[in-house]
Parts: sequence; structure tokens; C-alpha cells
Amino acid sequence: MAWINNKHETLSSTSDTMDTTSMTASDFGVFLNHGIPHTSQSTDEDIQDETWTSNGSNQIQAGTPQYVETVDATAYPETSTIYYDIGTANITDTWTLKAKMVISNFSAGGHSHGWWWHLGLSSNTSHGNSSHDGIDIVIHNSNTYQRFMSTASNGAAVSWGSGSIADSNGDTDYLDDGTYYLTLERTSEANYTCTIRTGSHSGTVLGSVSGTNATGVADLRYIKSSTHKSTSASGGGGKYRLYDIDLTTSVTTYTDEKASITNVTSNTRYEETDTRKIYSFNSNAPWTSTNWTERGDTPSGAFRGVFGGGSLSSSQVNTMDYVTISTLGNASDFGDLTVTRSLLAGVFDATRGVFCGGRSGSTYHDTLDYVTIGTTGNATDFGNNNTDNAYMAGCSSDVRGCYGGGWR
Repeated sequence: MAWINNKHETLSSTSDTMDTTSMTASDFGVFLNHGIPHTSQSTDEDIQDETWTSNGSNQIQAGTPQYVETVDATAYPETSTIYYDIGTANITDTWTLKAKMVISNFSAGGHSHGWWWHLGLSSNTSHGNSSHDGIDIVIHNSNTYQRFMSTASNGAAVSWGSGSIADSNGDTDYLDDGTYYLTLERTSEANYTCTIRTGSHSGTVLGSVSGTNATGVADLRYIKSSTHKSTSASGGGGKYRLYDIDLTTSVTTYTDEKASITNVTSNTRYEETDTRKIYSFNSNAPWTSTNWTERGDTPSGAFRGVFGGGSLSSSQVNTMDYVTISTLGNASDFGDLTVTRSLLAGVFDATRGVFCGGRSGSTYHDTLDYVTIGTTGNATDFGNNNTDNAYMAGCSSDVRGCYGGGWR
């Protein structure tokens, strides 16, 4: 955080200091700050106990304790799917999917074209080789390879993605009956990692592979297990059973520090160093959700124009009308001035408008009355001018209004 105060002392590095013991809130003119990141995690555990939807008998949910199972990863029909609907397509950029996998009845495929099994997050409920967005752990079983892989799909069918997961010996044909602990983690919009362990999720790493091609992969609503086969695939077998399916999502939010800063003077400036956006403080902004307005936006008090007084034929009026500046249309009644008059002047800030002086026939006025711009209603006495006067001009800021000239 950096501060600049109205005494022109500046903090420009972490080693600088500023004596603030005798300073009040009005001494601080500018804040340079950035949002403070806060990451919260939410874990949905034992998702295998939730209600899954299957497209056929080759994908089942059964057992005690419950599991999700591909009965035969090389069986017909060539494609089969079972999925759990997370219920939202707004899965964050960072998440972790874990599962315990028990493989049995495994045998290698009989052709170089292989069988494929997928587990991951997907944008649809079709098999893994359909056009979809997804990030998956994959098993590829052919007569050449029996291996885990990892892949990302961006509106297309599955590809080789991030590649094969070799075991500690560098082999890509290590897969066999046994228990494996699968972790699929998306670490940013583009990046993801797949890790296979034995023993437990903190056990020995069998292999790991990372990908960087997930940019644009979105709308991941379904946890899905599915199968498909390559052209001419034949032979092989395998039952893949999943326990302890957990999904952890990480949501990063930023604390808006300026929202809690209220003890500063109007026109104090706040700059977010992360976004380079600059905000101005207005201590009287009752019709906005925040006292801080971004520079370049319409000022908080400029949504409405109010005008009052004047003459109609030979008579003065006390009428006040208003318009919403951003919307074309006729003026609407705002209320009445405290005194009927014309030739009056006005000043305003983002909250109040003050009318000054004016004339009724041959009578000149020293009247000051005001309105709250954001609320329709009659004007209220503000005070009196030094002289009774008309034909004046006014100018103003958020702090002060000035009248000058005139005639009486």
C-alpha cells in the first residue's frame, strides 16, 4: 500500500515511513491500493453417493460402500457414459477432482487402435470423443500401450492433450489390476495436472503429467465417466470401479478495502494498483451503493437536472422541474421553491442544489433555499444572501458554491 497526503509526503517503497501520529483524516488526499485476494475452498465429498445418470448397463452405480463402475471398458456399445450433474456451469478456474480407482479383469487390447476410458469435468453428457469442453484423466488400452493419460478438449473431440503418464521407470505399458489414486487438478485457466499414486492420495507417485492447453475450456457442469474406441480396436478388457470421488473448488475473491473507508474528505482519490482504476470519494451520495465513484464514470450526482423559478406571462412562479439526464423525455414536477421568483442563480454538489436570490415583480430577494437532488420535494430554507439581488451567476464544486454579479 502507498499513501500520499496533503502535506506532500509520499511513501514510494516499503522502506519509507510516514509520521501519522498528528494527522487527521483530512490530511490524507490519495490512496494507492490493490484488492487483497482471499481464497475460499469448498469440497463436495463422496460424490459417488449422489445420484448419477447412466446411458446403459455398462455404466452403473452400486455397492456398499457405493461406487461408480464401468463394467467392461472394452465392451459394446462402443460408447457408454455415466455422469453426475454438479448443478452449475460456473465451476471456477481452479479445482481438484480426486478418486480411488480399483481395476480388475484387465487385459491388453488386441489392436494398435485402442479403447479409451475417461474421468473428468465436462460441458456435456456425451461420451469423451464427442465435441465438448472438458479436462480428463484417460486410460488408453491397446496392444502397444496400457497407460494413463490426461487431456483437455475445447469444443472438440478428445485429443492427445498433455500426453502419457509414464511410471517411475518411464514405461507407458504399466497398467494392470490394482488400486490407483487419481488426482486431476486445474491450476489456472490454461494449466492442469494429472497425478496417479499408489497407496493413498498422499502415497507413492506412479506418474504425473501437466498440460497448458485448457484456455477457453468452460461450462464444466458434469463429472463424467465414459468410454469410446478408436477405429478397429479389438480385444482387451477391464472393470474400472471408482470410490471416494471428491471435488474441491477454489474461489478467489478480492476485498474491496475502499468500501470501508468513510472518514476522509470529499474528492479524496483512491487508485487500485491492480486495475489502475481511480475513484473519487463523495461523502454524500445517498442514492448510490457506494461513496466511491470511478473516474470517467458519470458523477454520482449528475444523473438528474433540477431547475426552478422563472416567469410565465407577467407572473413569477415557484415551480421546480427535473429531468433524468441520461433519458430523453419531458420534465417532471420536482416540488416548489420557498419563494415565488425569477432571475435566480444556483449552485450544487453531488447531493444538494441551492437557489439564490431572485426577483418577484419589483421586489428583490436575499433568499437561499435548497433541495436534495436525489429526492423530489419542496425546497427548504438554507439561509440568506448578504444582499437581496437578482441576475447573479453561480459556480460551485463539491465543497463550495459562489455567486457573483447581479442587479438590484
